[in-house]
Amino acid sequence: MQRLSYKLILLLVALTGALELALSGIHIRAITIMFTRHIGFYLFLFILFGVLLFAISTSIKVMDLSNAFKLIFSSGVASFSGAYTAYLMWNNFKTSTSISINNFRTSFYLIIAGVIIYAVGTLILLGIGLLDKREEKH
Repeated sequence: MQRLSYKLILLLVALTGALELALSGIHIRAITIMFTRHIGFYLFLFILFGVLLFAISTSIKVMDLSNAFKLIFSSGVASFSGAYTAYLMWNNFKTSTSISINNFRTSFYLIIAGVIIYAVGTLILLGIGLLDKREEKH
């Protein structure tokens, strides 16, 4: 039987992926003022792998090796691309005099929150899943 904390973290990771997709308009408005061309590609990866993480996390019933690999890979790509998107946004803000923090603040905070939830949530899910699996063996 899965722990309540496992189910809650799983739900939080899944809802974050859905929320990032639902709020992609905010992100798109923010990156249109940026001067880096490839920022859209990393934002696309962040949203795409967030949606993939949503699908994977809602389909996990038991944390086996296959599900753990899918979760780690999707979370890793989503976290890296989100962190790199936030880095590019911040770098554009620092090097340009025409970009105001008000133009991209909400998107920046949402991306940072998503990265943290994906990374920490995945680590917690793996830890709880492995503990549960160990307890079942004994």
